Amino acid sequence: MRTKKIDIAGFGPFSYIIAAERSGAIPFAVKALSKESAFYHSQIVVPANSPAKSIADLKGKTFLFADAASTSGHLFPRMMMIKELGITNDQVESYFSNVSFSGGHD
Repeated sequence: MRTKKIDIAGFGPFSYIIAAERSGAIPFAVKALSKESAFYHSQIVVPANSPAKSIADLKGKTFLFADAASTSGHLFPRMMMIKELGITNDQVESYFSNVSFSGGHD
């Protein structure tokens, strides 16, 4: 969009904000059957044999977010950690032994 080579694109919530700020994106549709059905899911996944059953159980572990500009793969999980652990945004990285970004959702 920034190079004026794309006229239409699909964005998640946070990606849309970035596209609007940087490229003047204007929304015209939302992928949902109704206003009530428009919602978002985010999950934290651990191996099936992991003893971790809560976010608190992940203290000191390595944590991998998806893309830094992802709502479901970064912003929602980060906010969930802040809320459930009673920590600040600046404390998220120090709660884990290592925090990285995969760059995508796959």
